[in-house]
Amino acid sequence: MRLDIGMTMRIKSLVAASLVAAALLLSPANAEEETISVGSLAVTMPNNWYETTIPQDEVDTRRIIVSNDSEEEQAIMMISVVPREGRTLAEMNSETRRYIAGEMDGVLEYERATNLNGARAHLFVYEGRSEHNEQGRRKFMRAVVERGDDFYILHGVADHVPFANHAGTMEDIVNSVSWK
Repeated sequence: MRLDIGMTMRIKSLVAASLVAAALLLSPANAEEETISVGSLAVTMPNNWYETTIPQDEVDTRRIIVSNDSEEEQAIMMISVVPREGRTLAEMNSETRRYIAGEMDGVLEYERATNLNGARAHLFVYEGRSEHNEQGRRKFMRAVVERGDDFYILHGVADHVPFANHAGTMEDIVNSVSWK
């Protein structure tokens, strides 16, 4: 049996379309991103990140997400809720600066005021000694968001080189903030 040229072209087109469809279905870039919520805050978790358990000593932390890398290359993002207790964002920022310089023996690299989906916020990037001594000095990104009676804190951490690799993704998580 001989196929005419028109039939051959249609078969080739169907095969090509099937291969493209299969590639799109298997592509991690095409996977749906997950939204995770803490109180009235929601953020988008990147495709290659996953949620993990919260250590008992993290009393204000409500969710922790981690990049899908080896432990040495991982970035971690914690989402915490802290009652305002009458404090302003400026007062919370002063407390954060004191904590970085004192408790963490840290160096503030930069900070800036920002707005996250209508809520006043402040972003810090710094280097300092981790609370977990075996991890040594690490890099951190912290966004403090004032919303209602609470401060929402998005706190990213990684070793120096992984931080450089994940800083853009951590900032994307912070910028994905929406309110329910």
